[in-house]
Amino acid sequence: LTFRGSRNMASADFYKAYSILNNAISEGKIEEGKAAYEEIIGFAKSDVKNLVAPIIPKFAHHFPDLLDKVINALLDLCEDASTPIRADAIRGLGVLTYKNKGSITKILSLLIQLLILEDENELKILRQVISPIFEEDVKQATEAFLHHIKSRKPIKEKAAAFYFEQMENCREKVSANMELQQYLVVNILTVMQEAGADLGEKSLGMLFDVMRRFEVVRDGKHPGLMQNINDTLQAVTDGLFDGTEETAKQFLHCLRMGADLSQKNVDCSGVLFNFFDSMGEAAPELEDKLWSSIARTMPRYPKAFTSNGVDKLIPSLYSALTALANEGKVNFGMVEIMMYMLNKCAEKNKALLVTTLGLGSPSEPSEDFTARKEEFERHARTIVKECKLKLLDADDEIKSMNRKIKVAEAEEKKTLIPAKFKLIGEKKAADCIPKLITCLKEQKFDMKGIKLSFFGKPKGQQREKKSTSAASAAVGSKRKRGSLKEEKKAPSTTSKLDMSLDDIAKASKPGRGRGRGRGRGRGRGRGRGRG
Repeated sequence: LTFRGSRNMASADFYKAYSILNNAISEGKIEEGKAAYEEIIGFAKSDVKNLVAPIIPKFAHHFPDLLDKVINALLDLCEDASTPIRADAIRGLGVLTYKNKGSITKILSLLIQLLILEDENELKILRQVISPIFEEDVKQATEAFLHHIKSRKPIKEKAAAFYFEQMENCREKVSANMELQQYLVVNILTVMQEAGADLGEKSLGMLFDVMRRFEVVRDGKHPGLMQNINDTLQAVTDGLFDGTEETAKQFLHCLRMGADLSQKNVDCSGVLFNFFDSMGEAAPELEDKLWSSIARTMPRYPKAFTSNGVDKLIPSLYSALTALANEGKVNFGMVEIMMYMLNKCAEKNKALLVTTLGLGSPSEPSEDFTARKEEFERHARTIVKECKLKLLDADDEIKSMNRKIKVAEAEEKKTLIPAKFKLIGEKKAADCIPKLITCLKEQKFDMKGIKLSFFGKPKGQQREKKSTSAASAAVGSKRKRGSLKEEKKAPSTTSKLDMSLDDIAKASKPGRGRGRGRGRGRGRGRGRGRG
């Protein structure tokens, strides 16, 4: 009874204050209603707080100096034990933005913090509240989201995912405004530079995906912006990789973005050089993944193989190769890619490659040249020896793996099958590496006929194989028309000079035979055929 009486009194006081406020507003006497409005805000901590959440946002724009009190009251209600009250408070924060445009960033930032909620219904309400605010002002919304994306709080990945989702919903609006796109790209790049590795792999990947959708990035017609992106990529990747899988994934995101820019005539080779410089930090389990990605990405970095690019690329590659060779155990996939790229660099700066590796036999070699030659020969012997050992054991290892796969359970096969294909790749690389080393030693850099494991077909033989397969397909398509057992006979090579007159006469006469005609079915038809 005491509780009920207390609630009734609070309810009566609330409605009295509300009546005073409502009358003051309707009569245009705003200041007279201010005390009543502050009293209503205070009811957020009373027994009638369920009445407060829908009311205080409605009048907040009349009292801008009380906005902070309103926000704090609604935030308290967002933590209430009652689900309906929490839902009303979330909606109330959204209502505040309708007539307080200058506070969108601040209010939206508070709403974003609620993305860590676990209740699905409340998250649904939160999304319904944030989406229209985002569409109303993409600039302020971006500022709010980026503030959380660059933070170290657990919220950043959820904020990045939600930001990506909202940008997808606003794509049409954003695509029509090039100035807005530039503003968004610049802000995203600023966050990347400030946060660095702390941004996280998932957040970084999503932000790159957002940028890729902007026309100002896709069209390549904004050189200043392109250079800004390139500078950011190099700043982020400089010293980024620390040997962990998290930073490895971040590096790969940067490599792919750099490859996209390279297709627009932007020199992003610095990202590659940062990669080679940091490869000594790679954990063994990450090496294959990183270098296989480099193999796929390198062709999309044409500037790396220009005259200016190879001047930096050759020393970087050789330093990485030396580090690998000194480890003792050869990673075949990595060495194959390095040897391929060293051969490729000869197209633009053969002299530098020859000097760096100590290739050939100059008439008067310097001490430095001789030392480099001996070092490369030592690396080459170590690598070739490992390749030979690999080729000796590879077939047996693959057969053993096949036997294991046949009897393995479905879950175990998920591990064994990739391991088998890794073995096959290592075998192909081990077969290819000595040939690439020979190309370097003999200074025959065309690599013709060498079957690179990561490209799949021998260099210089793609066209021939393609034409062969095309011919086979054509023959196959002809066979389908007739009997599968019958082969088309090759034309006779017998000359008419070797035939009798009777044979020639028979061959010249038209006759009835088996062929396509105007008959039903696929059998014999009345028509012309070959005699």
